[in-house]
Amino acid sequence: MKNVIGIPARGENFYPRNREIKKILKALSEGANIQLAAPRRVGKTSILMYLLDNNLDENQYLYLDTEAVNDSNSFFKKIYFEIIKSKCIGGSDRVMEQLKIASNNFLKKIKGFKVGGTGIEFSENEDLDFYEELTNLLKGIELEKGRIMLMIDEFPYTINNILETSEDETEAITFLQKNRSLRQDPGINSKIQFIYTGSIGLNTTVENINATSLINDVMSIKVDTLDINEAQDLVNRILNYEVKTISKENLEYLLKRIEWLTPFYIKLIIKEIIDIMKDEETVITDSLVNDAFQEIIDFRNNNYFEHYYSRLHGFFNDSEFDFIIDTLNYIVNNNTASKNEIFNIATKHSMQKKFRNLLHTLIYDGYIHSNDGGDSYRFNSPILKLWWKKYVSN
Repeated sequence: MKNVIGIPARGENFYPRNREIKKILKALSEGANIQLAAPRRVGKTSILMYLLDNNLDENQYLYLDTEAVNDSNSFFKKIYFEIIKSKCIGGSDRVMEQLKIASNNFLKKIKGFKVGGTGIEFSENEDLDFYEELTNLLKGIELEKGRIMLMIDEFPYTINNILETSEDETEAITFLQKNRSLRQDPGINSKIQFIYTGSIGLNTTVENINATSLINDVMSIKVDTLDINEAQDLVNRILNYEVKTISKENLEYLLKRIEWLTPFYIKLIIKEIIDIMKDEETVITDSLVNDAFQEIIDFRNNNYFEHYYSRLHGFFNDSEFDFIIDTLNYIVNNNTASKNEIFNIATKHSMQKKFRNLLHTLIYDGYIHSNDGGDSYRFNSPILKLWWKKYVSN
């Protein structure tokens, strides 16, 4: 297994996430729309790529990243054209015949494209309502088999983008209502299901605009970190490719230092270990592990960590951002922070009413966790903590 870092792992480089995939397929087979609930860097997108790359059932999987989308019509336009260009439509003789004949009332209404002798020809009309176009398309077509499984990555960012570009919350709420209508419409939900993910929690995002009722039909599936046996197996697979070895005791020490066992952090520290090993060295020692932990936060690796800071700045307003940074800085410099200490920081920034939701966001997004039921909090990853201390809190 190659040590792929920073991009979704695919094919033989994807570490099997059998628990999560089994849960996802079961939920989809039961007709559910789902969100993958997991912090950043746990491997959500790699799981989506696995579903995209493998014919696990008779359904047709499509993937969209909507992080940069900032208005409702563009969102539905992106879905609309992704479906049209996919093998669900263009690669299906049965569907193409339906579009050519356009004998039902829904397909007759479509204005965004037509089917000619050379295939699908797209309209130049920029004033189309693509929610209406998508609705007519999905209601009108009959798929050859299965359903369309539409995987939408960074969906919460789309909601936040709409909030930022509109004057109030009305447009974002309308956007969520339209998405819910697609999921609820019996003429549509027999043909398409939705899988949402995001590095900022969907629940937290809609809570901020009092719109949780608009996603209460979406089932949440948790993507866990690796257990100790999986983490050991992942390390050994990568080291086998690198032609390196590690003893059982040294492997235990390595994983204890990593602590938060996500594929990303495991792969990153292995890369650092391999980089500092001499050509003739083949055995990984505790000393090499310790040296790698010092090297991992070198500025050359900043691209792996900087987004932990920049995404907060882009997602929250000034007061929220200041509260979050002060909270994380306090935890870094004191190792832990009690709930009361965090509330005091919230008071300083007039965030008393919002601090619980903001705290939930930090937990969901993989910054911090609590081992004592919420009485105190600490960083998930010692590696991220080292980076934050060097580049943010100092």
